[in-house]
Amino acid sequence: MRFTTWGVSGTLVVDNENYATLAEETLWRWVAAGDRAVNRFLPTSELSAINANPQGTHEVSEEFIAFFDAARESYDVSEGLCTPTVLDALEAWGYDADIDDVQREGRSAPLTVSPAVSFLSVALDRTARRLSPHGVRLDFGASAKAFVADQVAREVGRHTPVLVELGGDVAVGGAVRPWSVGVAEDAEHIGVPIGITSGGVATSSTMVRHWTAGTGRAHHIIDPRTGAPGNSSWRTVSVAAESCLTANALSTASLLWGEDALYYVTQAGWAARFVDHDGKVLCVGGWPQEVAS
Repeated sequence: MRFTTWGVSGTLVVDNENYATLAEETLWRWVAAGDRAVNRFLPTSELSAINANPQGTHEVSEEFIAFFDAARESYDVSEGLCTPTVLDALEAWGYDADIDDVQREGRSAPLTVSPAVSFLSVALDRTARRLSPHGVRLDFGASAKAFVADQVAREVGRHTPVLVELGGDVAVGGAVRPWSVGVAEDAEHIGVPIGITSGGVATSSTMVRHWTAGTGRAHHIIDPRTGAPGNSSWRTVSVAAESCLTANALSTASLLWGEDALYYVTQAGWAARFVDHDGKVLCVGGWPQEVAS
């Protein structure tokens, strides 16, 4: 099944068609949970209420806590580089509307930039289910898709092999044979497919969500250390890891780690595919090497 949600395309495939309805119901249940909890573009979401009053303390749902914990895991895995606290910087650079509108209209570059606040400054009392952002506005876009893909794959995978893809974030569950997963920077730059039987694959790139800002070019990968779009050695990084959430956090962080990403990813024990600005591909950690045609 092909579908569209959260402004991205997606794919849901099961081996046993008897579980197709269950898979679809599970997918839309998790998408609805994300909408209720952390969709910053919906005025009815919990996150919209929180961002409207970031100095306050807010009662939150168990659904919100699940997405919050996933974001915290991404933050820890990426050593703070994949964080929901970059919303102010993201909007300052112009990503304040649908990406098609932003690209068509262009934006002005901000006059000043500053590092993002640490995610650790956001306090969550799980017992009381109360969140205190301490003035920090949040955006869970860096982790929510991967988290949902993992949850759907985990639940449906108890019944049948399943593959879930959300905007390029891929999770598989219950596999007894490898799924063939392709990686792509955009429609014109597609890598050699790899086979995965568990976990997930995620790709982060500056090739698609970019726009004109002032006299230069901006993109959606904000470096929290500077508050500006990352200036990386790579234009695209794909990572295969134990979960889609981990793969997504590491692929995002790798765009900001630059050359050091080769060390971080391989030391963590995962495989990755790096593409530099000239289109040269470098594969590490067991990712199949590609031969230039």
